[in-house]
Parts: sequence; structure tokens; C-alpha cells
Amino acid sequence: MRLKLMKRKIITRNDKGGKMAKVDPVKKERMDNSDKLLLLLAIILGVAAFFWTATSTLNNFIKAPLILLILFTSGNLISRFGKLENYYGIIILRGEKGFSAMRYFARHPKLMRALADFGLSLGFGMIYGFLIYRKNILKFLSHLIIVSAIFGLLLAGSNITIFGDELKSFILPAIGVLGGLLAFGIASLLIQALNILTVPGSTAGAALVVPGVTIPFWEGLIAIIIAATIHEVAHGILAMVEKLEVKNSGAILFGVLPVGAFVEPNEQKLAKMKIQQKRRILIAGTTSNFMLFLLLVPLTNFLWAPYVMGFSDGIRITGFGKDAVANGILKVGDIVQGIDGKAMNTLEEFRTYMATKKEGETVSLMMASGARNVVLGKDGKLGITMENYFPKDDGYVATLLFITSTLGLIMLINFALAVINLVPIFLTDGYRLVFEEAKELFPSRNDSFAKRIAIVAGALSVILLLINFIPSFS
Repeated sequence: MRLKLMKRKIITRNDKGGKMAKVDPVKKERMDNSDKLLLLLAIILGVAAFFWTATSTLNNFIKAPLILLILFTSGNLISRFGKLENYYGIIILRGEKGFSAMRYFARHPKLMRALADFGLSLGFGMIYGFLIYRKNILKFLSHLIIVSAIFGLLLAGSNITIFGDELKSFILPAIGVLGGLLAFGIASLLIQALNILTVPGSTAGAALVVPGVTIPFWEGLIAIIIAATIHEVAHGILAMVEKLEVKNSGAILFGVLPVGAFVEPNEQKLAKMKIQQKRRILIAGTTSNFMLFLLLVPLTNFLWAPYVMGFSDGIRITGFGKDAVANGILKVGDIVQGIDGKAMNTLEEFRTYMATKKEGETVSLMMASGARNVVLGKDGKLGITMENYFPKDDGYVATLLFITSTLGLIMLINFALAVINLVPIFLTDGYRLVFEEAKELFPSRNDSFAKRIAIVAGALSVILLLINFIPSFS
């Protein structure tokens, strides 16, 4: 038996007892037993269809639209039987559980504002930082020192293959310091777009993040949920700090696939706030994602990774490059356990040793089946790709590798989200910030000029992003 629609209002309070947020009336229709059964069936069939398609050998031109159709259909069915809010297969799950976490951090307004202010300098660079903090020279200088250190260390320890050595060692860090993560992201996309358009065989500069398709399913799902949750909670925290009404929060699913989270502020009140308050609220998500990335990098690389690498039992050959000198002598799947009489268990040890070798030298690779001699090719290379080898039948090691993969994806997705969220693609915080800054600089009736600036910036960003996707579908 179906119940009549019920309405409810929820009021949350800040730590001083004042009214913080008033949730809009939410209509909720209870499911009967048949709806519950159909909902369960829709979820099971949606998950099964998604996994079957994602793991199939279908061409990407067929697989991608088929997955979109499955997610669209399952989303509509799940929302219908579950009485959920739905927009073309995208399911909105609203709630208030995230408010407690937001209120906890909002009790420290000075710290939260300081982090958001730093996020503006990090996100948009020190030219922008000077423009908004020039009256507070101490804040500007402290931001300059920290941002310079971050980009210097970030690029010194990175493996960015699309940039030349000179660009990577000097120009790119300078771009990052002056223009922040935004300029860094646009420069990366622009350089790779030029490569794609002019150099045959160039790799994609961007890729869709789809658990089970482009990244491992469970590890990817966990990473996406964490990145999206802290991003939106951070928006909510700064909204509360700046006394902006937060209506509700929740999760977003596309069919059976979790794709994000959200915090819903009062947009009318947000539009009337001072520009610095808007900046803090809008930059909070990117700041939180990048802070988590910075926290995990040393913990993972210097504490966790060395421990896990201790379980490596050799280096497995995964492929051969063009004109590889080792092709025919070695084969894919061979496990290298040493070189020139020296035992080696990790890829890092192997690379360190090979860095001392030159073209024409002979190396002896040690394997279970015996030693193989190979004459090194150009630049002292074997022309092979390799990975660390771990015993498959060890459950403890398998658990460690799962955690390692998850941590790696959390870092990658948080960094990628921090950067791409600042690029003024439609619907990103970067797009909204471009609009707000243009509105502040060029006031006009109904903000028409600012809207045009934001639309042009968004269109150019979309074109640039699409060019970077081209190799993924070739």
C-alpha cells in the first residue's frame, strides 16, 4: 500500500546555537514490497551488465556508448522503483549526514579561511595572489615561498614524459608558481594537444576515469568516493564558516556507478556575498583534494611503498618497444631475478644499475631458466617494459597490493580533480570563479558580459579537452 507524500523540514545549528541551515521540504514516497523487489533486480542486472560490458573485448567505439546506455537505463529504473530523484539516469541521493563533519571543522574558522586563502594562491598562482593579497604582504610572501616549494618538489620528483627536460626543470615550475594549478593544467593540455595534432602516435593527454574500464573497479571506486566526498564537504565547511546557508548534501550516481557528491548552498545568498567569501567557498574543494594528495605522497612513497617492495620477488617483463635489442632473447612473462651476478628484486634496483650502462655493453640477466646475455642498444637500453613481480598465491601480499593500488589511485584522482576542477570547463568551480571574477571586474546589466566571458572560456576549455581525448578512441 502506497503512502501519501510526506513533507519534512530539518534545521541544523552551528556551534553557537544559531540557525545554520534549513532544508527545503523533501517529498518522499515509501516503497512497497514489489518496488523493493524490482529495485533489487534493477541493481543486480545493472551491475552485471556493466561488468560484462566493461570486461568484454568489444571495440571502444562500441563499448563506450553501450556502457553509457546501461548506466542511463539502470539509473532510470533504480530511481523509478526506489522513488529517487533522477535526471536522465543520474540519481541524486540527498541527506544531512555530512552536516556533522562540516560543523566540526567549521568550529575553526581562522584555520579554514587560511587554508582556503592559500588554496587561491596555489590554484591560480602568485600573480593572482598578489592582486588579492597585496595589502597583506606577509600573507603573500608566505604563500609565494610555500607554492614555489610545492611546484619545485612536485616536478622534481615527477615523471612527466610529455615535457622536455628544459621545460620540466625550469619553465613548467615557473608556470605553476605564476599561474598555479590552473596554468599548470592548461599548459599540460595545450602541449599534449599540439603533440596530438602534429605528431603521429601521440598518447592521450586525458582519459575518462571509469572504474572497471579505465581503472581497477574496487580501488577506483574507493578513490572516487573519497575524492568526491572531501571535495564537497570542504565546500560545505567554508560555506558554514562564511555563514552561508547549506540546504543539504548527498551523493550522485550515474546508474549503478557512484560518480560524486554534492553540497547544496543557498545560491541566492551566495550571489550576494562579498567576492573573497565566494572565492573561499568555491576554492575549498580543490584545496582539500590537493592537501590530501600532498599528505599521501610522502606517506605512500617513503613509508608504505618501501615496505611493500620488500615482498617483491623479481622483475617481470611486460612488453617490448620498437626495435628492442632483447626481443627474441627474452619473452613477455620472464622473471628477471638479477643482473651481472647481482641479485635484484625490485624495478628500482634494476633501473639504478642500468643507468650506469652504455650502448654496446653486454649484460647478463639472471632468471630461473638460466642467464641470458644481451648487448645494450641506443642509450644503453634493453627496449623492454617491466614491473615488480609478486607471488600470486600469497593472500597477505595480495592485500598489500590492493591497498597500494588504492592509495595510488586516491593520490592520482585527488591531484587530477584538483587540477581539472580549476579549468573553466562548464560546471566546474573554475568556470564559476571565472564568472564571479569577470562580474567583479566588468559589472554590467544582468551580468551579461561576465556570462559571455565565462562561456567563451568554457567553450575553449572543452575543445582543448576533447583534443586530448582523441587518441583514446583511435
